[in-house]
Amino acid sequence: MVATVLFELSPNHTKPQTTARSPALRYDERRFAPALLDSHLDGHFSELAPVIGFGLSQRNPSIHADAMPKTVIPQGFTMEWLRVGAKQTVGPFKLDCTWVLMNYQGSLTVRYNAEQDVSSATHDWDTVSILAGSWVTLHNAGDAPAEALMVCPNSDRKRPEFAASVKAQAAEHGVELDANGYLCPAGVTPSSVALRALGV
Repeated sequence: MVATVLFELSPNHTKPQTTARSPALRYDERRFAPALLDSHLDGHFSELAPVIGFGLSQRNPSIHADAMPKTVIPQGFTMEWLRVGAKQTVGPFKLDCTWVLMNYQGSLTVRYNAEQDVSSATHDWDTVSILAGSWVTLHNAGDAPAEALMVCPNSDRKRPEFAASVKAQAAEHGVELDANGYLCPAGVTPSSVALRALGV
């Protein structure tokens, strides 16, 4: 248990008030949900479960309570669980920071570059460091879901950029990103409304 000191202001003085809570997320407390732009596409089912910070999730925590990480106090990095369904794929996408994928269960194949012309398979606890700006696609060729931890530097929320083809397919399936980079119904953002008014 970690003691957290809160301060309650009174008319005369500041009084310390101590409460205790655990910042740890137990394995059985993980809350998975589809949280990436391509999660609703055929062949692209994946889920994220937040651990530390807001990470890559594009699921709005002000709307969905399960998108709120248990630890929001800055730790210098973000961490979340990724679960990829059997025979499913994530991406292609890229991040503007170097990040780490730690395979936990099952096997994920990491395909590099937009052309996906270089690949490597990961197994239990294999760790892969992926350079900033690198296009990657994660594929689970197994018959059961695969799980991995995704760790990114600094405490900032990350903004994964998906390939144009993924964005187009998501829009056709009724999903896009709002101005804050969160998932929303396609056609409701100001830019979508403006394009529709122009007949584009």
